[in-house]
Amino acid sequence: VASCAQCCSWLVGQALGGVMQVGEVRALQSTACMAAVEGACSFLEAAMTQMPTKMGQGQMPETAQILEQLMQQLLALQWREPRLLTVYVRLLEAFGRFVAYVCSEAAAPLLLRLFALLEAMPMEPRGPRRDMTENAVARQRVCSAILGLAKEAPRSLAPHLAQMGERIDLLRQAGQLRDMERGSLCEALVLIAGAAGTPQQTSSVLNWALTPVKVRWQDPLLAAQMAGPATFLASFGGGSEWEEPIVRVGEASGTATETPTQRRSSLISDVHLVERTLRRLPAPAAGPEQMEHAYDEHLAWVLPTLLAMLSAVQTLWTPAGRAVIPASLHEALEMTPVERAVLSTVGTAERVRPSSPHGAGAAGPSEGEVLRDWLKNMRDSGYQIMGLTLSHVPSVYRVSGLASGLRQSLLEGIPTMENRHLRAFIRVVVQAAVLHCPQEEMIQREWLGELLPGLLPHMYTRLSQSWVQLLSSSHSTSNSSCSTSSGLPLSPGASGRGGVEGAVSAEVLEERILRELTRDHLALMQMIAAGGAGSRITPKKGGAALAEPGGGLAVGGTVSRPGSGAGSRGEGLLGRAPLLPWLLTQDASLAQQVGMLGSAALSWPDSDGAHKAVHMCKAMVMAVANGLPGSEALVEVVGGAMLGEALRGLTLTSNHSHQGEMVALIRDIVLKVGGRTEAVRKVLLTLPQMSMPALQSFEAELAAQNSDKHQRALIKRMLLHAGGDALKALAVSNPTTVVVKGAATNIDQLRARAEKGKVEQEECLLPSLF
Repeated sequence: VASCAQCCSWLVGQALGGVMQVGEVRALQSTACMAAVEGACSFLEAAMTQMPTKMGQGQMPETAQILEQLMQQLLALQWREPRLLTVYVRLLEAFGRFVAYVCSEAAAPLLLRLFALLEAMPMEPRGPRRDMTENAVARQRVCSAILGLAKEAPRSLAPHLAQMGERIDLLRQAGQLRDMERGSLCEALVLIAGAAGTPQQTSSVLNWALTPVKVRWQDPLLAAQMAGPATFLASFGGGSEWEEPIVRVGEASGTATETPTQRRSSLISDVHLVERTLRRLPAPAAGPEQMEHAYDEHLAWVLPTLLAMLSAVQTLWTPAGRAVIPASLHEALEMTPVERAVLSTVGTAERVRPSSPHGAGAAGPSEGEVLRDWLKNMRDSGYQIMGLTLSHVPSVYRVSGLASGLRQSLLEGIPTMENRHLRAFIRVVVQAAVLHCPQEEMIQREWLGELLPGLLPHMYTRLSQSWVQLLSSSHSTSNSSCSTSSGLPLSPGASGRGGVEGAVSAEVLEERILRELTRDHLALMQMIAAGGAGSRITPKKGGAALAEPGGGLAVGGTVSRPGSGAGSRGEGLLGRAPLLPWLLTQDASLAQQVGMLGSAALSWPDSDGAHKAVHMCKAMVMAVANGLPGSEALVEVVGGAMLGEALRGLTLTSNHSHQGEMVALIRDIVLKVGGRTEAVRKVLLTLPQMSMPALQSFEAELAAQNSDKHQRALIKRMLLHAGGDALKALAVSNPTTVVVKGAATNIDQLRARAEKGKVEQEECLLPSLF
């Protein structure tokens, strides 16, 4: 360890000496000099992350002395160039672990140096745009370094909390602090207070951080700007015809005029601050006794304004909104190049934020591109705030009228939502509500009774029609995109621009988004039917567990996939009981829609989605078999549609990996539901080689078997005999052709492979046994 510390000290010393020898300006022009500085910084960062905690117990005094001397050497530097300062700040931030475990007294000089750097750098330097950008990036990097120190050493920084707040206020009052910069610093203070302070101190810091936001969000002018798409565009659109200054309130210096560009930056900074502070607050302890949360007193003004913002953003995708958008801003409604690039691969979409606020020197983007990035960040952060609140703040479910407001603001607009937006809403907001809604009759009726009736019927219609469109397009031999004649917004049209966007066809993007939406919605249905067996969350300390694509989770949660561990045994998520019994007693028609959607998904050529559907359908079969109150409404769905779609699903090579589970599902339906409805017999009689005598013989033989294994084997033999050519795949234990999961399996690939004779027709078309 001492040798590693000596190596770090030597490398950093050599890099710093090289800069001092030639000067900052010439160092920036020297590739070798900058490479040495960057290399030394990266080496120090990697070494410090592996620093043993026992150094803080006085067991390695030599190593601690070397690192302390190196830190003092860095604190004495007086660099001025922004690009060098960006690396210099990283060097200082690397000592966060050292401050946490070895030398807490070093927190004060580190903070003083970082704040001094922030004060020394001008807000708007004179010179070329590039210099302005580099200066803005360096300033934001200083604020991020303070946040990094707060993450590593919150207890060491806790004694300096009041002084840090006073320093931030002085900078803000002097006009030397941007909104984004203040957001990073406030996040650091909230993190420190939450990790090392008392609940009262945490509440006090949060009130201090959000007071400017509260003043602005309670201004009637902001509500007027969100009233409709025309006023929303006039206030935040940024087109030349709307660049009219307005008065902004809530600043310490009084009032100031702002253009739409400045208003966008101010509003997104406020939204980010709300999200960041909420994310940094400690999650409440498990159990009903812990109901208080630092955000309780802010719910009344944060959530109504946030819902109004999200509703205003969504109105731009409505016919009324599209009608008022000028041609110069049409690209604001399209996907970003990053989103297109991610969706064209098997990766996971992540939120992309600009490294510095728009208008702070960012070069190049058109007005439409700037507005597109802003709208994406507004929607993503807004959904994250809702998801974090629903999962972290128990009192939110007792706010009167909030569920109704959520339905009116967001659910009523889902017919015009594009699939990518609807997927984010389901994954982050609806799943959080289903997972964390208290299991009290009145609260469930108020919240789930508002959300599910507006969502489930629409999703059944949308997904069914969208899959019909997608599969119909696979029949065509043309290379045209999938039709959207039904009016369902699958995704934005492909851009004619080159680069990444031009390389990705609209058809591939539509298919990928549809698959991800299907999986996320089926994960939600699985939570409802099986108590959350689709995704099991273990929230990390200080983070929220919010769903990610395909039933996974992000933002501080760990996941086990469907069929793994306790989730596959139906024990439920976080100890919660399934919602299906409640749904059956409240609205049997909704339960039927859940069953119909799960049944249809069994025969959609998507392996992940079908796997979720199998687990969901098993739960519904058990509900019928156990005679749950209201389950009579599911008997015909399970015995008819579900059995028929399960048989169709067996013909798809995409379902080969869970073929055994589908056979087990068919067995459960035949044995446990067949005696309650003639629909089971009717479906089995539609098999090509099935007759009434053969069916009666099969039923008698099945009834005589007591072993689950023998029953499944008997059903498999029956299907091989009666299913005709379509079910011959059941006889092959290791097929040579398997459909690749996810976006790698797209219609263009399937067509090409089918033309070469490398795949069976069932991979490209939805087969039918009937």
